[in-house]
Amino acid sequence: MNEQLEIKRINGIDVVKTIAAFSVISFHFFLNTGFYQTIISDKRMFIAIFFRWTFMICVPLFLITTGYLMKKKEANINYYKGIHRIIIPYVLISILCFVVRKYFIQDGMTWLEGIKGLFRFSLDGYSWYVNMYIGLFLLIPFLNIIYNNLRTDAIKLLLILTLVFLSSLITIHNIIPDYWASLYPITYYMIGVYISENKIKIKKPILFIIAFLVIIAESIICFAWAYSNGNVFRVIFTGWGTLPNLIVSVLIFLLFYDIDIKQKVCQNIFKVISKLTLEIYLISYIIDRIFYPYFCKDMNTLELLPYYGIIVLSIFLISTILAIVINFIQTKIQKIITYMWLKSKSRQWLTVHYGFDSKKTISLNGVQKLFNNMARPTKP
Repeated sequence: MNEQLEIKRINGIDVVKTIAAFSVISFHFFLNTGFYQTIISDKRMFIAIFFRWTFMICVPLFLITTGYLMKKKEANINYYKGIHRIIIPYVLISILCFVVRKYFIQDGMTWLEGIKGLFRFSLDGYSWYVNMYIGLFLLIPFLNIIYNNLRTDAIKLLLILTLVFLSSLITIHNIIPDYWASLYPITYYMIGVYISENKIKIKKPILFIIAFLVIIAESIICFAWAYSNGNVFRVIFTGWGTLPNLIVSVLIFLLFYDIDIKQKVCQNIFKVISKLTLEIYLISYIIDRIFYPYFCKDMNTLELLPYYGIIVLSIFLISTILAIVINFIQTKIQKIITYMWLKSKSRQWLTVHYGFDSKKTISLNGVQKLFNNMARPTKP
């Protein structure tokens, strides 16, 4: 029974991550087709607004999934070593972005700008997410300590509601100050942890209907305002943590996270895509930079909307194929790094002298001892 439940969980999470990856490419369709500069003067633009709001669930789904899967992570060497699964694909794809931008797109980027861009997360236009996620990755063990040491479910729920209030309820454009809006990664992470712990179950039709109604409501409001004023698309709630987006993202996660896929072929497809979501996301920037300027030149969102499915699916498939290649290279690099670390004298020295072990939580005494030695004045 437990094995069956585990299989369902993995299947559902793979589906959620696949939806998130497809949604982020769909969301960028509007970014790259002039949607935000187009005057809302045609009623057909309501469809574009509806899809734009629908696919904004991409980033929240990734973050909720992170909380769902990483709620038991602790501060140990083995955990921190896992950051290479973020850094290596980021560096590889950033280098590829530099080559494409310098020699194919020819946007005038110099080698110095390329080196700076690697550390500023600007070579790949979508790598802001990596910048954000590295910070979250470093905080996760401590967020887990905070959550797991709260005494009751009521207190845990109060923490989440507080985070929602700070990062979501206050993000009303130009009305309520949004100083704490940037907390949204932690908010979504904690929501994922809470769902993982409590295995929340709500009837699927109810989840779908509520999510659909919320998207329709925010689409109508945005369309009505822009259409009546002859203006471009504008949102009342802003940011990834905006309340309507939070509601829809949580509902979509609950809709799919526990589904059971019985067909092996489908299981494997979702599993492969799920493992490559970061690579797909980052490498889609290169495809977007090549595809949209050359194949969609002199066409706006309304003209391209009938071809949305073909465009997005093509970019998704090409990005997935390239992500497989990047992942293959990444795997080889990881093996080399792992081998070097296992043979490293530094690892052995840290373990012997400071209690740093790859499988156990970092010893607080070891950390204190290390800092004391670092702070000890050197002899002249």
